[in-house]
Amino acid sequence: MNFLVDPIGPANSSSKPLEFLDLYSSKNTVFAYRSAIKKFLIHVYGADFSTSELETYAAKYIDEHRSAETMRKDIEHFFVSIKSSPPKTIMTTLPPINKFLYKNGALADQYFWRDLYDKVKSKEALTRVEIPTKDELRNILMHLDMRGKTMTLILSSSGLRIGELMSLKLTDLDLKSDPVKVFISGAHTKSGRSRITFISSEAKLLLEQYLKERDELYRHAQKHTKQLPVEVIDPNDDRLFPFSNSLFAKAWYGALNKSGLDMKDNVTEMTIFHIHVLRKFFRTNFGNPDAAEQLMGHQGYLTNEYRKFNDQQLAEEYKKYEGNLWVLGNSPEAEKLKKQLGEKSEQLQTIINTLAVENADLRTRMLKLELDDQALQEELDTTKSEFDNMMNHLIERGIMKFRK
Repeated sequence: MNFLVDPIGPANSSSKPLEFLDLYSSKNTVFAYRSAIKKFLIHVYGADFSTSELETYAAKYIDEHRSAETMRKDIEHFFVSIKSSPPKTIMTTLPPINKFLYKNGALADQYFWRDLYDKVKSKEALTRVEIPTKDELRNILMHLDMRGKTMTLILSSSGLRIGELMSLKLTDLDLKSDPVKVFISGAHTKSGRSRITFISSEAKLLLEQYLKERDELYRHAQKHTKQLPVEVIDPNDDRLFPFSNSLFAKAWYGALNKSGLDMKDNVTEMTIFHIHVLRKFFRTNFGNPDAAEQLMGHQGYLTNEYRKFNDQQLAEEYKKYEGNLWVLGNSPEAEKLKKQLGEKSEQLQTIINTLAVENADLRTRMLKLELDDQALQEELDTTKSEFDNMMNHLIERGIMKFRK
């Protein structure tokens, strides 16, 4: 049976075929849609092109006014080319292409797409999913720097997505509340809805130390000492973690390697303990499933009809089950970390004190130069005055004549 119908009117050649992406607030969603559409168009035209050319190729495809039958073949051939990919990858690739064509008045029949989706043998991810134990997480933490430790414990104790964490500003956290409350703007959530979550007291401890490193060391001493990390913070970037996702990913997978926990799935060859498992760790260990879903921002739990907890009730539930999320606790690793924190604080204070001494010494030397310059100027003025007097005396005695 052929479910295809004629397109609902070809797009205007002067229109922007990807303009519909402006409706999405999540940068990650826009990136995923653009990537899927680019992959499809590369397959259709048989040639790679840069991301900057995507709009041009998208317009070209729409402006060619292909028939429904031709587009069906394009999509089916593309589907065959990706059918060996994990089912979840396929199911995140096809919908953006569907939306691209639909928004541009092409291939509007959803029966065709539904039939195509049904051909995906499973909608679940193929990669074996394992959630790290607390012992394994402690092992990983020992191979991360202060920034990596802080991000890891925030992710594992809050249910935040990595993109949501990277978008946070310090003003989005209420460090005085107990537990520490985190506000996530709808501009950065997958659902487009704002929400709150919380972080554990362990994460707060590391966050406070991280902020000392970032604010006192990076910003205060960046131009005056070489005892700094290689990454330079943009002073205009007011995010809590002002750097790219890839920097944390590099540190995370490096820690997995050093701790011997970089196992890969035998089928997909993907790392089993990818960063997203920290979100799964939160969901599994938090004691109230409904509260966990709401804190994680799963869309169904954010609607007014389904929302079970107000902010105060969520805070109470979090305090009740926070202990389930503690990774360090009273373990030997926790004592080691506390010792490291103490040593780190002493090192920071030493650097700051050294800078203060160097600054005072620099000021003293500058003052001495100013005084020397002043004395030299006075000596020059005296010499000039004496020279002028001598010249006037010689002229008066007729020994020298003044020439104009």
